[in-house]
Amino acid sequence: MVKRSLIMLSITAFCVCFMQGCSSAQPEMKSDGYSFGIGSGNYADTFCCYRTKDRQTAVLDYDSMNTSLLCTKPNCNHTGDDCIVKRLNGNIPVFGDHCAYYFVDDESKMVQNDEGKRDLLLGSNLYRYDFGTNQEEQLLHVDGACVAENCKGMMLDHGVLYFVENKLGRSYDEEGILSSYGSHGGELSLHAVDLSDLKVQDLCALYDPEDLGKTYPKAPFSGSVTMQGKYDNKIYFSVGFLMDEMTQEFGFYTTYYDLADGSYHGTPEDYTKIDFGRVMFLSENDLVICRKKGEIAVYKKGSVEPIILEDEYYFGYSSEIFADDNVLFCADKLFDLNTKESRVLKVLEDEKHVIAKYGDDFIAAKRGDLGNYEKISANKLLK
Repeated sequence: MVKRSLIMLSITAFCVCFMQGCSSAQPEMKSDGYSFGIGSGNYADTFCCYRTKDRQTAVLDYDSMNTSLLCTKPNCNHTGDDCIVKRLNGNIPVFGDHCAYYFVDDESKMVQNDEGKRDLLLGSNLYRYDFGTNQEEQLLHVDGACVAENCKGMMLDHGVLYFVENKLGRSYDEEGILSSYGSHGGELSLHAVDLSDLKVQDLCALYDPEDLGKTYPKAPFSGSVTMQGKYDNKIYFSVGFLMDEMTQEFGFYTTYYDLADGSYHGTPEDYTKIDFGRVMFLSENDLVICRKKGEIAVYKKGSVEPIILEDEYYFGYSSEIFADDNVLFCADKLFDLNTKESRVLKVLEDEKHVIAKYGDDFIAAKRGDLGNYEKISANKLLK
């Protein structure tokens, strides 16, 4: 089965329970060594983990279509720091070996730097939560950056956790004193920690906001890099920044970190000639990149050249793309990757879009209504 984020997690039991003071019977979680999570969710073979409207972390079980909060503590009201839902604060973890892994940032502080001037002190902590014992364990502390705030994505791949450090965008006055800071425009770098020995590696810088800012002046205040997951043994990223302040138009280009040789690719040699493109969907077998308005490139596993689809539909609904085998869904429209023919699906016309494939069924979500999911048979959807 095609996987959106490739986690092989088995769910043996699941019950709905949102009522305060009651715990959900959470499943035993197993992993084949890969898990990817980002702010929008963690999409697995048998479930998805997502953020609710009130910033709680919940789980949808594809088999039963039941939902519950990600908590196994009996009679938990999800308000104490001993509850994983409270600790996550709406963030999405990655899973492996019956555990969840996630970061919790330190409270940012204003301190004096080595020059005696006001500056920002940041830090973050990596935790492991064991669903068998309902115990949280702090694994390490990251100095000088945050990880959980405006999370850029995390990936657990056979015992190695990959994450993005964010030093935050900062503005200084003429005397070198920090005047403001924000989650965009700062230094962003890829790190990895081996969970067997907790040794952290600084792998690469993901973009240079100052260099990019020479061509696009707003980049140092708006730039951001988002991890998209793994395809063809490479970790893909989308780099985004404000191109035009008047139109508020954002531009994106695609980069990747090659896990085979540890090299980073995709940074433009000339920022005046960027090959724009944004990763909109990634799975074990498919990589979908929106290159420009109305055009999508679909890369299939084992093929060198992409399948090019052209349709104005992509522009408005490019965040609602899902690919599986020889079909691609974009909001309520279906595209045949063999013939490039398309048609609107009436069963998805009520602002629904496909998020996953489960057995002979597809899982659909309703736009803007978190928690509203529906299972639709492939025969009904594709007829």
